[in-house]
Amino acid sequence: MKPISNQWRNCSRACALLVLVTLISCQPTKTVNSDLHTVTSAGPSTLAKIPDIKTISGLVMLAEAKLASDDAKSAVSLYLEAAKRSWNPQVAERAAFLARQAGTSNQIEEALSRWQEIDPNSHGPHEAAFIYAAEHDQPELLQSSLTKLVNSEADYRAHWLASFWLGLPKEKRQNSLKIITRVAIDSINGSLAMVVAEAKNRIDSSSGTEWLDAWIELRSPPANVVLFRSRLELPERKRAIAYLERFIDVSQDVNIRAQLARWHGLEGDNEKALTILRGLIEDDGRRHQDLLTLSILELRSGSLDAAERHL
Repeated sequence: MKPISNQWRNCSRACALLVLVTLISCQPTKTVNSDLHTVTSAGPSTLAKIPDIKTISGLVMLAEAKLASDDAKSAVSLYLEAAKRSWNPQVAERAAFLARQAGTSNQIEEALSRWQEIDPNSHGPHEAAFIYAAEHDQPELLQSSLTKLVNSEADYRAHWLASFWLGLPKEKRQNSLKIITRVAIDSINGSLAMVVAEAKNRIDSSSGTEWLDAWIELRSPPANVVLFRSRLELPERKRAIAYLERFIDVSQDVNIRAQLARWHGLEGDNEKALTILRGLIEDDGRRHQDLLTLSILELRSGSLDAAERHL
């Protein structure tokens, strides 16, 4: 969640007062608690209570007025109350945003829980809950939020977790990686598996690669994982080629074939590269990057006319 925008702090106090006056004057009589205590010499002084706002829009308006008056704590409480009553995810998201900035841990968790409840099929609430859980060492919330994310869609892109994980303090990185690994083992999400492999390799240069090999053995890996795993062999390009060739007949994925052709070309094996690329172009003549690579290889082999046809 981003820091509170300056636009909220820069709202004029006159505008905030106008909102408050309008809001209070428009409430039905029964919604306003008129039993306000006054200061007398006979008893203790008591501050006037906040009007008992019955509408969600009223709570939101008053919360924004409080925020404009630099009373972020009151704004958080009001938005939390609005989020409890509303089924609009934007209200819950705003409550979570403000709670993260100025609320207590309980308020943050309450806001996140409500946001997840009313918008369970969106990534936003689960990503926000994951970030909070990782930063505050809450393994159960961390695992449940990440599980919901990778289960939300088969190809959920979890790559952002890598940079987020790197930004955590060392101890929290270790704790969160255990949970991320636990979720990844049982998930078919390839991007999450790559995040785990990369993170583990940062700790131990080979542990992530070994873990990914075990993950791949348990399932039919998606092409992006195969390509990622092959690149872990670099700069030993021949080993990377050998790894890809294990999957070339099984997957027939065009991206695996294209990468294999490029590496064969870099190794000087033009014939293998040309054979693969010609097949790719025959199947799909719109692969512009492969057309350029094919043209370059044709030039190397002295076939000027063929090179010209591909450009």
